[in-house]
Amino acid sequence: MDCVQSELAKDGSNYVCSLANPQPRAAPSAGPFDGTYTGRVTAGYSAIGGKHNRGMNCTMGQAVQMKITGGAVAIQQARPDGELAQYSGSVDAAGVVTAASAVAFDGWAHRVSGSINQGRFAGVIRRRECEFNVELSKG
Repeated sequence: MDCVQSELAKDGSNYVCSLANPQPRAAPSAGPFDGTYTGRVTAGYSAIGGKHNRGMNCTMGQAVQMKITGGAVAIQQARPDGELAQYSGSVDAAGVVTAASAVAFDGWAHRVSGSINQGRFAGVIRRRECEFNVELSKG
């Protein structure tokens, strides 16, 4: 806050103060990986024969979408029960993506890791006992 003595009050008892008028922040600059990547789980693996102990299938073929804006990553993966698994994280300058579940819907930490090369993301989604290979293309 900036204050200056008022022209009307030479005795120093009155000051006029104003909050600095903040300039709007610029949007994060677009990075080389910014955009929307889409694809599907290409393989699903499980430590317990294709199902984790709540009976959900580690089903391949589920849709996955990843949006990157200014280095921030948001990923949505369709689940067999019709819900979405959501992850948030970041991408570094080399194209390495790391993300974790925004809401651990079953109490377990779920993670995504992988890398982007020439507009394609290849990585792994780990959810409880299920591990999924995923390939996405920038569209």
